[in-house]
Amino acid sequence: MGIFEKDVELRGVTGSLCTETDYLVGYYDSKNGVIRESCDRRALISRLTAYFEGGPIESIQVLRESEEYPFFEEISNEKLREMYESHKKDLEQKVSS
Repeated sequence: MGIFEKDVELRGVTGSLCTETDYLVGYYDSKNGVIRESCDRRALISRLTAYFEGGPIESIQVLRESEEYPFFEEISNEKLREMYESHKKDLEQKVSS
């Protein structure tokens, strides 16, 4: 079980996702407790940075809209790390150019 435990809880958080770039992010923040929110890609990268770089986010679960019931699919931790690493690499290339 993760931060999002049942689809009733999901509907309460999101209403509906507008675009493919929106994600449902649930995380445990050492300062504020459990947070559930809808994020675009930029906001998601910010949360992933806080998670992977030892910030206040201690655990994270990310869902994205899907075509099949329960209409949300979880993004694996490996995939989240790939997204984070790819973003970090892009930033490093911009700085060095």
